[in-house]
Amino acid sequence: MKKVRPDVREELEHHVQERIDHLIARGWDPEAAKAEARERFGDMDRIRHDVVAVDDDPRDGGEGRAASMARLLGDALRGLKGAPGLVAAVVLLLGLAVGASSATFSVIDAFALRPFQFRAVDRLMEVETQFLRGEERAWTLGVEPGALEGWRSATTDFVEGWVAWDRETLMRTDVELPEAMHVLALSPGADTLLGIPLHLGRGIRAEDARPGAPAVAVLSREAWERMGGERDLVGGTITLESTPVTVIGVLRGGIRFPAQSSAPDLWLPLRDDGSWLDREPGWLRWVWLRLAPGVGFAEAHERFAAVGQGMEAAQPGTVRGVQLGAVAEHEVQERFVRPLLTLAGTVLLLYLIALTNAANLILVGFSSRERAMSIRRALGCPRRRLLAQVTIEGMILGLLGGVAAAGVAWLALEGIRGMLPSSLTFFTRHAFVVEDRTLLFTFAGAAATGWALGLVPAGMLLRGAGATLSSAGSGLDETRGRRRMRNALVVGQIALSMVLLAGAGLLTRSFTLLLAEDPGFEVERVAHLQIQWSRVRYADAAARLDAERRVEAWLEARPEVDGVAKESSLLKFGTAIQAEGSEVLADQPAIVPAVYASPDWFDVRGVHLVAGRPLNAGDAGADNVVIDRDMAQWIWGTDRVVGRRFRSEADEPWLTVVGVARDLRLEGRDQRQGPNQIVYAAAPDQSPGVVTFSVRTAGDTEALVPLMRRAVAAVDPAQWIWRAETAERTLAEQEDMPRFMLLLLNALASLSLVLAAAGLFAVLSYAVGRRKREMGIRVALGAGTSRVRGMVLAEGLRMALVGVALGAALFMLAAGLFEGLVYGVGSRDIGALVAAAVVLTTVALAASFEPARRATRVDPRQTLNAE
Repeated sequence: MKKVRPDVREELEHHVQERIDHLIARGWDPEAAKAEARERFGDMDRIRHDVVAVDDDPRDGGEGRAASMARLLGDALRGLKGAPGLVAAVVLLLGLAVGASSATFSVIDAFALRPFQFRAVDRLMEVETQFLRGEERAWTLGVEPGALEGWRSATTDFVEGWVAWDRETLMRTDVELPEAMHVLALSPGADTLLGIPLHLGRGIRAEDARPGAPAVAVLSREAWERMGGERDLVGGTITLESTPVTVIGVLRGGIRFPAQSSAPDLWLPLRDDGSWLDREPGWLRWVWLRLAPGVGFAEAHERFAAVGQGMEAAQPGTVRGVQLGAVAEHEVQERFVRPLLTLAGTVLLLYLIALTNAANLILVGFSSRERAMSIRRALGCPRRRLLAQVTIEGMILGLLGGVAAAGVAWLALEGIRGMLPSSLTFFTRHAFVVEDRTLLFTFAGAAATGWALGLVPAGMLLRGAGATLSSAGSGLDETRGRRRMRNALVVGQIALSMVLLAGAGLLTRSFTLLLAEDPGFEVERVAHLQIQWSRVRYADAAARLDAERRVEAWLEARPEVDGVAKESSLLKFGTAIQAEGSEVLADQPAIVPAVYASPDWFDVRGVHLVAGRPLNAGDAGADNVVIDRDMAQWIWGTDRVVGRRFRSEADEPWLTVVGVARDLRLEGRDQRQGPNQIVYAAAPDQSPGVVTFSVRTAGDTEALVPLMRRAVAAVDPAQWIWRAETAERTLAEQEDMPRFMLLLLNALASLSLVLAAAGLFAVLSYAVGRRKREMGIRVALGAGTSRVRGMVLAEGLRMALVGVALGAALFMLAAGLFEGLVYGVGSRDIGALVAAAVVLTTVALAASFEPARRATRVDPRQTLNAE
């Protein structure tokens, strides 16, 4: 330890003796005065060593810049070492605030911000093909079967390459329990064109896609690890349905392709005609191309138009053309924008609450060091050196907070990943993981926050330039501005917490109303079994229908089953709904959910009619339908519509209403986009590729789930089951986005409430400690304990009420963010504000009680002796 110079020691002793003489002059006993002065100045040894570097500034003594910085770093570390509790609290707050922000950034980044990790993504284009729809030209994604080679050969001079893909779910049957595998069939060379690296082996080549070539596959990294992760798996064989497939490679992990789908387990070769494995040729729905270097978007459109005209001239009577869309400009679906913005805003508020809490701690902590800083200034230490030291201390806190935040972000992301709704994960661009961009955001945010916190003591140093040694750190002489600053920070925390609590209350009330909505069918005794039939074993409708009848018969033979019905659903887009004898209705719904149902569907699902009759077997092919009351009211303004006709598109037949059901919510209880429902009679001799069985029981609904799985296994052990669950679970999945927002916002609001209460408690406790003499004098002059306690409680209540009022105003301004997220309640709901205000005020009073109780324990005799 560096030896303290004699002049420094003498200067310090002079200030101590000055205080002793002042106390003796006021009548103190010399020994008591000496003890009081020593206690007032604190640890003299520590103060001596704090000021040991007064003359070491390089401008005065010639010390090098590196040595000066090292000394500043040492001073900063010693300053932090002397307040371990403060350091731990600030690092914890930074870890929570920045970690939560980083986890949220990772989700939003993976979904909307991070660019696709494909080679030269700015030249990747998505292809739409023109075709005739009636007398009009229309566009659809992809390329017609057999036309890809023609487009490829005609565009070699300005297109670098093409990639098409299809997706399917197949069963892996060479294991004890058949496993569903998400398959992506795509063009050879896709890994090279897109720049997707391989972990092992090779990618799909042109010879792999030739007819008659051995079936090969490239595994995803995740699927390879599930299978054991052995290198010798490459070259081995797995069986998909009934086809042996040789594994030729393993993809590197962390890259999501395609973006809008379930993450594929393996790649298979796709031929130009759309066929793959045992599949027949089909429409190439998803097609991308990469423009050659130097070819712009406008030029590409012109050249494709010329190629299309040439193809039209060669084959008259067709209308062909290609329309391109930039892959890099894929927009986030509008329905996800508001939830993501709300999530980002919520975490920002939590960050600000934690930041103000940390700033208050720094403010309080620095007050205890103010005397030592004043002594150093009095002994000649340059102010710039002190400012540099406290700034470095803030940066160190930021670095430590960044380490804590990285851990918090990882833990938070693990929790969030389990809560994310499938409707969101299906459309994500990347995996939700803590990766380089997240870590960069974390440490940059922590460093910026630490620097901002370093400004708090720096500002105190600048404002306190004229402070004297006798006044520095004095509770009696503490400036009113400093108290106001501390109180303002607490009020800010409470206001921001008020916004979060009101938002959480609003979503809670909204979700409660949503759950109270009648879906129009019964869910208590019903379960769903959804199957996507294998295209290999069930290539035609007759084979699928036979399998469905056997599954249905197996279930109906069970005594615990009261009924089985079949259905297949679809969503009708771009409707032009028109009542017979009327014009097409304005304000067409975005979607119209519809279902093709067997005759017993109404009884099994518990769908009750308010008019007319249910469908029967004779309605199939007769264009008879049942609609719900919402749709009847929208089309005709009444639900007495049995016998009336309407159509959903101009080129479709007229549909006759034979029954009206109560309001149906087949796509979930919140169906503001499409509340109108149509039920068609399913044709008895037809079977779509996907079918849903609804099964009713009088007993335990959960017991139906394994029973339905056994029914499928009894008919075809290798058949994959898309869904087997209770109707309650199906309904809950349809509401996963509002549930996710509710859980997350409530968790963040609860954390903000704890932080705001802790901040209020800390400030009041500090204020009581600083005003201990004042409290003692009040008691000595006759103030009762209840009055002293009330004074502290009143101060806490005053800050809470101001914060609540300010927070309510902020919430009203930001309420528009909740539009579209709430159901059955306005975004500026007064009930949510009142509930949040009551909760926050109650918690604030509870946080104020202990400091108030402590204020009543001040000994007035000790206070009078001190004064």
